[in-house]
Amino acid sequence: MRNELKVKKMINKTHNENCNVTMSKMDDNFIQSIITSPPYFNLRDYGHNKQIGIENSFSDYLNNLLEVFNNAYRVLKDDGILFVNIGDTYASKKVGNIKRKTLIGIPDRFKIMMIDNGWICRSDIIWHKPNAIPSSAKDRFVNDYERVFMFTKNEKYKFNTQYEERKTKVSSKTNKRQESKYLNDEQEKQVRQGMNKKRGLKLLEKRNHLPEHLFFVNFLRSRTSAKDLFSNVSDIKLSTIEHWFRKDVGGFSYPKLDDWNKVKDFVNDWSDDFHKIDLGLMTIDYEYDDINKNANKGRIKRCVWSINTKPSKEKHFAVYPEELIKTPILCSTNENDIVYDPFMGSGTTAKVCKELKRKWIGSEINSDFCDISNARVRT
Repeated sequence: MRNELKVKKMINKTHNENCNVTMSKMDDNFIQSIITSPPYFNLRDYGHNKQIGIENSFSDYLNNLLEVFNNAYRVLKDDGILFVNIGDTYASKKVGNIKRKTLIGIPDRFKIMMIDNGWICRSDIIWHKPNAIPSSAKDRFVNDYERVFMFTKNEKYKFNTQYEERKTKVSSKTNKRQESKYLNDEQEKQVRQGMNKKRGLKLLEKRNHLPEHLFFVNFLRSRTSAKDLFSNVSDIKLSTIEHWFRKDVGGFSYPKLDDWNKVKDFVNDWSDDFHKIDLGLMTIDYEYDDINKNANKGRIKRCVWSINTKPSKEKHFAVYPEELIKTPILCSTNENDIVYDPFMGSGTTAKVCKELKRKWIGSEINSDFCDISNARVRT
């Protein structure tokens, strides 16, 4: 770990330097969450000749972003999350096969580039802006949304589930709920979860110690085949058994407890590997889930976020709303975790981090915006 004094000087401050320089001072696996919105391509000149966004081509723009997020991959913790808000733009002139006035597709090109370079794209979020600025163009529809991508380094990561209020339309004529066969949220909760109204706690069975996927599959394949195993049991479908032998994550599934009890004697070879697998499949962790309490949280948050833009009192052209930052911070961090914004701008990320009791580090190449950012968290 780098000198603690140097680390302390980095935290809770926006640094007036290129973000790649800031990240070069960080250890590997140092940041819990990265939340940012890089400058959009060919849209704004923020007064710095080395800024991202004023490249001659969108491919140069994407390559510069790739350098940033390759460095971000190194400093992000293995269970961390990266959120990137990125906008699209129209071609102002013909470039190669792309004709003038074409919507270039920057967000999609960026997403594919990130996936090709090892990131896992877990969510493609639509930021809908109900109060979007009207467009002067009369030959296309008004663009009232932007994209926010959620990337991770690994399949398992820290994620605090976020909820939103269940919205049900009410007819002004009949004053009855529409788009639902249930009278109210409480009745829907009871029917969907098969519970009695007076029942509050539900006992959950969780298998948190399952063997590693390929370790389990390779063991089974070394002992038998799906068809041979099927011929030795009477009441398990062959299609079910075949999923246990799949090496691809999408098609694989672990045996249920009852099914494993029916087949394990057939595959038992008395080895340490078998006993390790058997222990993992049979170990159950019991915990209580307060269903009534969880039901009040609403439904799990969807991928369309309707959030108004807000005019800025600062010099920055593109201040995103605090509400847009709040959800990513809450879902990807706990109190005192470190959030990094490589394009801090006027400091919205820092301001929300302070309010939510998170630590933060920011980079901002424009000295005026850097001063604004640091001033916002001092007030």
